Amino acid sequence: MRKQKIGERRNTRFYCSGCCEGNKRVYLCDRVRPEHHPGNSLTCFAIWHSMWSDGKDRPHPRCGRDIQMRAPGKGKLKRRSGDESSGELGDSGNESGG
Repeated sequence: MRKQKIGERRNTRFYCSGCCEGNKRVYLCDRVRPEHHPGNSLTCFAIWHSMWSDGKDRPHPRCGRDIQMRAPGKGKLKRRSGDESSGELGDSGNESGG
């Protein structure tokens, strides 16, 4: 589906393995969104493949941003405890240096 305005975004974890280049993926949602176009009964995946010929015949973006192929995320970041971060700031280094 095409974005209606700048800033309207939706997250999805579904992607098309056939349309991927290397480790970059084309993420496509698996929901029908009739609120964007009256009478729509196709998912984003179906629109991408059947109507837009695997993205080759897709319309130009309205907002200036085109489809972005993204690499998978790096996973959940680990939080540091307060003690470790204060030690890295160099508080003890100032005492020994002076």
